[in-house]
Amino acid sequence: RGYSRDPYVQAWALVYFLRSRHGDGFIKFLDLLRAPRAEAVGTGHLEAFRRAFGDDLTSLQVDWHEWLASTATPLERHQPAPPRAGESRSLD
Repeated sequence: RGYSRDPYVQAWALVYFLRSRHGDGFIKFLDLLRAPRAEAVGTGHLEAFRRAFGDDLTSLQVDWHEWLASTATPLERHQPAPPRAGESRSLD
């Protein structure tokens, strides 16, 4: 149905959080998703996620939301400082 910004942003933020805060679990999750079909039989995406990050998804979600509230994205971290009052910024 075309591009929808909000689900994309949420997915990106979750991947960024998991990679940054739960790197080993993130790699395990990717490995489970890449597993040959013989190893992955009966393992859906949610089951793979639970195997990688545990069954307490509520705590993981709370941790994610707290982390989001206190974290700057790479774009925010590298954004140029706004010009000070009375200054103009040249695009040269």
